[in-house]
Amino acid sequence: MNKKSLRLAINVSSWSILGTYFIAVATSCYPVALLDPSWQLNLTTNLVDNGGLALISLILFAFAASINPRDQQSYAAIFRWAIWPMLGFLLIPPLHLVGSIRLQEKVRIDHVSRYEKAGRRLEELASKLKAAGSSKDIDLILRRFQGNGLTAQQLNLPPNAIRPQLLNQLEEARSQLLQQIPSKQALQPLPLIINGTRIILSSLVYALAFAAMARRPRAQISLIEELTNLLETRRSAAQARHRERQAFLKTIADSQLEQQALAAAQEEQSATMSEAESEEIQEMPAPANQDPVKPESSTKHRRGVDLDYFEALSQDSEAEDSEKSV
Repeated sequence: MNKKSLRLAINVSSWSILGTYFIAVATSCYPVALLDPSWQLNLTTNLVDNGGLALISLILFAFAASINPRDQQSYAAIFRWAIWPMLGFLLIPPLHLVGSIRLQEKVRIDHVSRYEKAGRRLEELASKLKAAGSSKDIDLILRRFQGNGLTAQQLNLPPNAIRPQLLNQLEEARSQLLQQIPSKQALQPLPLIINGTRIILSSLVYALAFAAMARRPRAQISLIEELTNLLETRRSAAQARHRERQAFLKTIADSQLEQQALAAAQEEQSATMSEAESEEIQEMPAPANQDPVKPESSTKHRRGVDLDYFEALSQDSEAEDSEKSV
């Protein structure tokens, strides 16, 4: 078998597998009900459960394109188309999660409404039984509400003998119904959680598989490789920023330590100088020729002599003035 025949056979197999995938998904989701949460869960589940067929089909397409090295355009187109299933499988987890929440809420509301409706029917039946005037009326009421009427023995009894027993039975049924309403557990959440976890994890695995094959136009590496390189670049930039910050903080700490050491050296030098000055002052000798302090009495005596002398001069000057005037 030559390369052309092998490539044709692989392409036919790939298209067949891809057609099987779409048929399996379409048949399981018929009839279509876009707003029904159970239909949404059924769609996402079938897309994931049959996702292996789509992945195998794409791998076979890529292998068929690689057989002929000249057909690079078809080979590149296959990897570009792989972006769409990757995006589709990335959308499945939120859609499945929203559908699960809506389905749980819908079933809970239906469960509560069903019990409330049953409680209203019991109350209506009790009121009609109280208003019934004969055993035949009671029999007709019971047949209308529950399909079974009174027995032949009960029909021969008066209504007052039958009515209390029936009302007691209705009250017991009503009390049991009220006890069951608060539980609201028509749908067990554990199976839904387990199935939802499986669907979400499987869809993410398929998305990574298609991302490993998908390429942007005129790109030489896959999307997963581009994402890995981007994360590595950001991690390296973050580490570089961290190192720069640590170096800056270290520089600040070193400068603070230098300032503290300089201040301590200055304080120590000033303390040493003050101690030396105090020692020099204590060792300095007293002066030899120092005038004794004169007593206050001699000063006063000198002051007194000087005052008498100046008074005598003033008197002489006054006498001379008087003689000149005469």
